[in-house]
Amino acid sequence: MRGFFVPGDESSEAMEEYDPQAIEAKWQRIWADQRAFEVPNPGTDELKQQREKSYVLEMLPYPSGS
Repeated sequence: MRGFFVPGDESSEAMEEYDPQAIEAKWQRIWADQRAFEVPNPGTDELKQQREKSYVLEMLPYPSGS
């Protein structure tokens, strides 16, 4: 496998080796620990009680463009 050039890094001419499996495993573990892709479900009773009710009315433009 060829090395990769890192611009502005004079200490080394190229990366030793790029191992995508190791990098992917590292970040998957970090994301799982931080629960990065988990979001609260707004439909749960607990979250419904925490919010005040609101009404949003979107004012769309007229088809004529004015």
